[in-house]
Amino acid sequence: MRCFVAVDFPKEIIEEIANVQANLSGIPGLSLARGFHLTLKFLGEIDEKQLERVRAALAGIRAAPFEASLSGLGFFPNRKKPRVIWVGAESEGFYSMNSAVESALAGLGFKREKFSPHITLARVKYIRDRAALDSALSKICIKKMRFSVSSFSLKKSVLAPNGPIYSDIAAFQLNL
Repeated sequence: MRCFVAVDFPKEIIEEIANVQANLSGIPGLSLARGFHLTLKFLGEIDEKQLERVRAALAGIRAAPFEASLSGLGFFPNRKKPRVIWVGAESEGFYSMNSAVESALAGLGFKREKFSPHITLARVKYIRDRAALDSALSKICIKKMRFSVSSFSLKKSVLAPNGPIYSDIAAFQLNL
């Protein structure tokens, strides 16, 4: 099964991200994200045996809850040729969590990857009307809302014609 480790958001943050994303609806070539979360580590395809080892490793993580906030709009790889449009999330806590997850899973054969805390709004398949995209992007104003992070999850992703369907496999509370 296709799995990843992520942080979910409180309802008011999800509503704000959905409001921001609404500016991008109807623009040809964009595939809007569903199920907003912040991925700490993408694991890819794992089997049931690996799944149990991953779950046990994640259960051993000890980290303190932390405060975070939404930040500005971003693009991978860049604004001129975006493949992904995202909202940033600011907190050293995300980097600490990523590091803890990477360390916990390193002995299971998962490679460390570059981490950039963000929430995907849309994937860009193609840009037919650059002016329409630029106009929509210029209307986006992201409120620097604060929120608490007190847990993380092991999730699975099932690829479907209308986009991935996410579900929780296990949830873990942050505590020292």
